Amino acid sequence: MPAKTPKGEALPSEMVAAVAAGKSSTAISVHFALASSPTVATPLPVQIAIVPHEPFSTVRVHFESHDGLTMPEGENFGPVNDVPPEKPLSHQLMLLPAKEGMFMVTATVDTLSEEGNVVRIFSIPVVVGPAQAAATPAPK
Repeated sequence: MPAKTPKGEALPSEMVAAVAAGKSSTAISVHFALASSPTVATPLPVQIAIVPHEPFSTVRVHFESHDGLTMPEGENFGPVNDVPPEKPLSHQLMLLPAKEGMFMVTATVDTLSEEGNVVRIFSIPVVVGPAQAAATPAPK
């Protein structure tokens, strides 16, 4: 029986796994952390970690947001070549919620390895709350 491969770099504890379509996360996984609670009209930085669980010749990711959630920054990642397993690749998105509701950011992960070219889909749920009321000064 082969020895277990040691785990690579640990991800920050606030990161959670994106939802994989099928069993995509066995070869590569996507994790994310929201910088704050999503609110209408407030820019929202999203930290992304792409974690390959096997070596890849190339990794590239395209992020797409849908109605009510725009992405002014971070739509594409890569390509990154000669990607070793268990070493997280960092990326940052900037989202701008236009309205309240539940939204999905789709991450399309395109990998090239000995198995060929494989595209895997991951979803990042974002629940947007109402705009924050402006702070009112305390009465004097």
